[in-house]
Amino acid sequence: MNEISCSACGAANSPELLYCSACGAILEKSNPTSSSPTTSMARRRHQRIEADLPPAPSLFSRLKGLFFYLVWVALGVIVVLAVMEPKEIAPRDMPILGAKGILNQVITASRYTPSGVSQALVNSLLAEQGAITFDSPVRLIPMPVWDATRVDLLAGRVVLHTTVSLLGLKLRLSETFQLQGAPGSWTLSPESGSIGMLELGKQLLPALTVLVRPPVTTFGKDLAAISAAKTLVIRPGIAEFTSR
Repeated sequence: MNEISCSACGAANSPELLYCSACGAILEKSNPTSSSPTTSMARRRHQRIEADLPPAPSLFSRLKGLFFYLVWVALGVIVVLAVMEPKEIAPRDMPILGAKGILNQVITASRYTPSGVSQALVNSLLAEQGAITFDSPVRLIPMPVWDATRVDLLAGRVVLHTTVSLLGLKLRLSETFQLQGAPGSWTLSPESGSIGMLELGKQLLPALTVLVRPPVTTFGKDLAAISAAKTLVIRPGIAEFTSR
């Protein structure tokens, strides 16, 4: 019995075999014209399989895949940092009963004598207000809920912290504002901010301000009176001012 040598690997095979027993290649008979229909069919099937194989990825496609992989990893890191709770200890301000009435008295007294609004008073006002939300302009689309808000009064700065809930997800937002302006037109300018443990760039602060501001909009009249003050100084734990 004459053995057939595989043209691919050189291994000896029995003439009854269609495929090399060593490497799996199709065995070429000594007389190609006498190939059996089975051999011809096997050869055509092998050629179709090779034609259907995807081409080897190019360098560009590999770099493109690596780029999108890194983008998805970066997005995952951003989401994780955004939902993480920041490692900060909230000051334990003693609650002040009747905070709204006290604030009105302080603003009225500031017309005659220098007055001050303490951090504890502001946080008591926000606590009395409780969680707030707004009606959705589009039905079936839920609106976020501002669960809790507090402020820190620092030297020349106000830090506003708020927790927002949406679809069971809690985001902890924080934004620092710097006191600017002149007598009669004081403003708080965004300086820095974060969502969870993710620090935001200055270009994103206007959008963050929109998210942290709703809990204090109900005190718009009081804030307007303070921003129109003749003098305004923010010290740690207190904002001192005098009205015109």
